[in-house]
Amino acid sequence: MAFSMLTSLPTELITDILDRLHTRDLAQLSLTSRWSNTVAVPFIWREVELKDRTTDHGSHDGIDQHDDTPLIRKLYILTHNPLIAKSVQVVTHRCHLPPPNIFAELPDSPFTGQTLSCDPRTIKLIQLAVPHMGNVHTLRIINGHLHVNDALVRCFFDSTRIKSTPVRRLWLENCHISAAHYLSAIENRLNLPSDLLFQELESIRFRRLHMHSGRLMDVLLTSPDLFVHARGSSMADLQDGVGGFYPASVNGPLQEICATLPGDEKPRGSGGFILATLKEAAHCWDDQTYLELWNTVPLPPSLHLYNTESRKDRITRMRRFDLLESGDNLRSIPYTLCPTPAEIGVSMLNSSCQTLTSICLDWILTMPGHTPPQPDKKGYTAWLKMYLDFFSLRFPRLKALQFRNNCDEDTRQPEGLYLLDQSEVKMPTPPPRSGWEVTPDVRGLNTAPIDFMEAHTSLQCLAWPMDTFFSERKWSPVLAARIGTIVNNLGRTLVDLRVDAMFRPHGDPMTENGGFFDNSVRYRRRRFIEEFVSKMRKVESIKIEGGVPRDERRETIRALHACRITKIVMIGVTCPLGNTWGAKGKDIGLVAPRMANMQHLEGEDKDATFSLGPKDPTELAPDFRFEASYGWSAAPPMLHTIASLHRNTVKELKFCGFQGAPVLFTPTSITSPLLASLKHFDNLESLILSTYLSTNFEGRTHDDEIIKYWLDSRSSTSTSLVRVFRDEDVSGEWEKRLLTEFAPKALAWEATRFIGPFLSKKAKARKEGVRVRVSICIGRSAGIFDLDLRVAKGSCNSDVCLGFEGPREELEQGRQRSKLENRRWF
Repeated sequence: MAFSMLTSLPTELITDILDRLHTRDLAQLSLTSRWSNTVAVPFIWREVELKDRTTDHGSHDGIDQHDDTPLIRKLYILTHNPLIAKSVQVVTHRCHLPPPNIFAELPDSPFTGQTLSCDPRTIKLIQLAVPHMGNVHTLRIINGHLHVNDALVRCFFDSTRIKSTPVRRLWLENCHISAAHYLSAIENRLNLPSDLLFQELESIRFRRLHMHSGRLMDVLLTSPDLFVHARGSSMADLQDGVGGFYPASVNGPLQEICATLPGDEKPRGSGGFILATLKEAAHCWDDQTYLELWNTVPLPPSLHLYNTESRKDRITRMRRFDLLESGDNLRSIPYTLCPTPAEIGVSMLNSSCQTLTSICLDWILTMPGHTPPQPDKKGYTAWLKMYLDFFSLRFPRLKALQFRNNCDEDTRQPEGLYLLDQSEVKMPTPPPRSGWEVTPDVRGLNTAPIDFMEAHTSLQCLAWPMDTFFSERKWSPVLAARIGTIVNNLGRTLVDLRVDAMFRPHGDPMTENGGFFDNSVRYRRRRFIEEFVSKMRKVESIKIEGGVPRDERRETIRALHACRITKIVMIGVTCPLGNTWGAKGKDIGLVAPRMANMQHLEGEDKDATFSLGPKDPTELAPDFRFEASYGWSAAPPMLHTIASLHRNTVKELKFCGFQGAPVLFTPTSITSPLLASLKHFDNLESLILSTYLSTNFEGRTHDDEIIKYWLDSRSSTSTSLVRVFRDEDVSGEWEKRLLTEFAPKALAWEATRFIGPFLSKKAKARKEGVRVRVSICIGRSAGIFDLDLRVAKGSCNSDVCLGFEGPREELEQGRQRSKLENRRWF
């Protein structure tokens, strides 16, 4: 009876119900009846993740860290069952291993591993599956394998592909933008599509990848520390994303690219490596996978050709000649046919310029070569030309432009490039030479950015380095009028503003008044606050990241006094709200090694903080006009300033920076006045706050044990074997502390006890309470773990935790999914 009632519901209501179910629940539902299977399968297959796995083949065959079996099986289903393939809307390809650390490993990771997914049968399966997936609107490649990356892009953007829905969103992260993405493919031994069209894309996100203006080979020859993931090769310790390290099979990219085919002469840079040897383990494992699959399911007949190929033919078919430098002994490829990564990226943007509404370049490595610019006129000119080519494009529908995280040497922009000013790009001056003149082909870059901004009048989101909006030079009347027109227009359209500055490893200063600082950089940042931020009227979300001094963060918030701010994000090395550890960390005593560098940590003005922190917010005068006031002498805490201006509209607050962050369990006395103004944010829905968790016990840190305890506590295979302690069973002091302080439940209640009293009573009185994320830095490689909880007011007027998740690392599946789905402007 109940089932018949369910089937008789309107389609819209059934869709709404199924949309709320988890995938595992949908899978169980699909097994209950034919009707259930029909309605559930489209939801199960809405999103497809193509991912490899690690497989231990035993002592004889070894461990394959990149076994494509799960990826191959999904591709087979999509090829064999067009009805299922038609349900797919989002395709994500990722490697199951952690992506490289952005500071320590990303600069050394070109993502060109040729032994990963190197079987032509796998690439052919992609080519067969994609035509059936006619409703895919989003393609994401995150830490992808080179060959799969290329095949997916070329097949989904094939100009002859018949589809019901065009791919509108493209996300490329931690992968290689290769020549296969270029509109004219260079090498096509697999008969993949060569005529590509990106004309219907609405959103492009390039994140954490190399977009150099030079040839890959030039980078490899000058950077011996580079590595790529491999199969069956030598091992190296890489960061595991949970505060430690793991052994990974790696090769040097140069030895892969320059390795010879059997019988060929040794080319320059190959080191005598034979490609067949490098791929031997991969071929053995792939043959085993396909043999098992062949014996269980009927694979497409078109795969038979590759099934009977010799391994040498297979190697030749998958050889990536487009990665080779012109003039290599193996093959000569004219430079005109081998575009650089920068040229490829700009070409993709150009191809889709008529439809793009959002462009995000996030942590993109564009520097010529692997290191900051060397005295190389050709490489530096190519770097400038990449920016000129971009700013020469026009996007009629553009709503969001983001150049994000230009806060590291590898991601910084050319000196003298300004978004809203006359640029003055300069060539390097290598002694003893007198320097180079900017060549005519890039001289147009001096006016290109401001011309670009004049042509795009509908921007709602803008991200750009804080110190490169304006120069420090005086404006001519004509230039001042142009700049004023652009800024006034953005004041009417911009709702999301994101700025950053170069990270400072030793911590962020309170102010740059006095001291040994770069006066020109400081002037440009402050000019941005006074000439740009103060003119904004519609901004709702502000994000300030990197090494911005605290007083300039505060003045940015003050300059936005006319806006209805709903979200404020501040990220740095030092806690943006203030230092709770004291000068040089003296107030918290023994500190873990990961926080040991505190010589530059400035102490707070305790008299001013204790006096002004608990006071009610200052009401703005009706005729208030912003005038910048820098310095941090006798100033109220950051939260007090924010509350004075935006307490009635703010819904989300995020403050990240582990130096000086509040200490869990034993907060210092100054913590209370620094956080006291939180109680005035009655509409607060979400708070994210970095905290410090001491793991010291009996003279040493226990980070690894705590991390393992957290990971085991949420693993079904581990918890089934965990011993359950009663109080009388726990004899050791460390075991007691592990249970009473570091267990997830204990941490959740401690976080509730700590942060609850600071939150607004009105905010906590809402049914769902306030979402709080406590961020913890822990581990040998400084992993980030987040504890998510909901803090509310209980029946006895006490603070209660309505529920919690974590602590979870950034790569935890639920957190990964949330980040992908909730990215704004994608």
